[in-house]
Amino acid sequence: MFFRTQGFCSALVFCFAAAMSAAQAPATQAQTPTNHVGQAPAAPAPLIRTQTRLVVLDVLVTDSHGDPVKGLTLKDFELREDGAKHVLKTAEEHGMAAPGGGAASVPAGLPAGAGVYSNKPPSGEVWNVLLLDYLNPVFELRASAREQLEKFVRELPPEQPVALVVLGNPTKLAVPFSAGAARVLKFLENKKSSASPPVPLGFADIMPLVPVRKLTPDPDLDQDQSMREILSSFAGVANWLSHYPGRKNVYWLSTGFPRINQDDIDPGQKDPTLRRPDSERRAGIFGKEQGQMDKLLQNARVAVYPIDLSGVHIDKSDFVELDRIGKLADFAEQTGGVLRRNDNDIATLLTEEFNRSRDFYTLTYTPSGKNWNGQLRKISLAVKQRGYQLAYRQSYYATDVALKTPTVDDFNQALTHDAEQANDVVFSVHAKKDAANVVLDYFIDPHSIEFATTADGHHNANVECVVTEYDAAGKLLGTARAKGTASVTPKKWMDVNQSGIPGHTVVPLEAKLAFLKVGIRDSATGRFGTLEMSLGTGAAPR
Repeated sequence: MFFRTQGFCSALVFCFAAAMSAAQAPATQAQTPTNHVGQAPAAPAPLIRTQTRLVVLDVLVTDSHGDPVKGLTLKDFELREDGAKHVLKTAEEHGMAAPGGGAASVPAGLPAGAGVYSNKPPSGEVWNVLLLDYLNPVFELRASAREQLEKFVRELPPEQPVALVVLGNPTKLAVPFSAGAARVLKFLENKKSSASPPVPLGFADIMPLVPVRKLTPDPDLDQDQSMREILSSFAGVANWLSHYPGRKNVYWLSTGFPRINQDDIDPGQKDPTLRRPDSERRAGIFGKEQGQMDKLLQNARVAVYPIDLSGVHIDKSDFVELDRIGKLADFAEQTGGVLRRNDNDIATLLTEEFNRSRDFYTLTYTPSGKNWNGQLRKISLAVKQRGYQLAYRQSYYATDVALKTPTVDDFNQALTHDAEQANDVVFSVHAKKDAANVVLDYFIDPHSIEFATTADGHHNANVECVVTEYDAAGKLLGTARAKGTASVTPKKWMDVNQSGIPGHTVVPLEAKLAFLKVGIRDSATGRFGTLEMSLGTGAAPR
């Protein structure tokens, strides 16, 4: 069924390629549906939905000099889960040719050059987040952190996708990925933005990242209150990042978790980190909140890189300091990140970790334990060559994390002008204007939508396509909606997995048209992807 609103006056043409045996618009009541030979179709075959548990593990491998190790293959890794050896299914190497990241690739079926857009992440699928902590450091360290961060960002290519999040009251997104490093620099140069966390940009429905709660203005925040705020903030960041595919690196500029009181330490105990069981080492009494945060970070493939703002610290007998560093190191280790500390040059530390983390491996395996009971399972990974250092998530929860299911309202909000790009459904578009229409040919990544398989081997997916038009000022000119069903034959299934699901849309051309925003929504899951393009200037998608 096709829907037209606002200024559009003719039907939106929306179809899948005929080679896939795709269903078009539903027939009217006066029509009798027929199959490809003109006969009435048989009753629909029952759908079979299957699920295979797969553990995904991102791994950084460095040599004795701290440089990334390249060229490893599946046979070089050895993995154990809870002490039992597991056979790895895949080992994929990722790497970026330049700090700016590789350009998003498009399927071979689309022409190269102008008019081709994609919401696929850059090569390697790494999303870098700068997390500026306004909760824990004293005011002097906050100012120093901004200066160091500004120095670092100046060296990044202006278009590099990097997001800035301010951890405060509440935690908010300051600059989205789509704005690039240039927008981050502009934010940091604006001294007024240091007074309080900024107004969120894009995805207004999920920002701020954590609920607003009034906290005491005392810089020495109550320990319990501060710990709860940090755990809640990281859970919010994980929920937000779960909508992006691939690995995410969160660089946390902070002094860490709340410090313990010196009075709480037994004078005869040399290591204060032994006060509590290892499972409570970071969060203390907040085991439930910590567990939920860990599950969300795991589900979103987030690695946390704590960047200690305290600078050089020499006194090794300071038990409070040892506890603080121990918590930071544990947090980095458990999420697959790396702690950087004992250095006043924060900008250089960030540069080194940005460059080093571009090269990593993604391993997958199927766990032997079939009981998905929510228990923590420990992972031990090694490479056969000696002398290498590995950073990876060392445990995971055998549970499915219940994330917020995207709604139609979420989809509509993401289709507004300048809203942050959504990537749950990945697709590429070739846009071409003629005298009367804008013709869109696109390919949907089949791995980003859910298919149902019939008994005869056909793979079916239902998607919704929405196109919104805006003028140069961002005013909405019109919206076009259409739904369709792709039914892929067993013979075509392999080809579709390699090249994508081809689609075709024709939108009547508006005289004032400056921007087009295309959204594809998977009807089965509610997940969606969006892509905005400038047709007036040929600029890159926003």
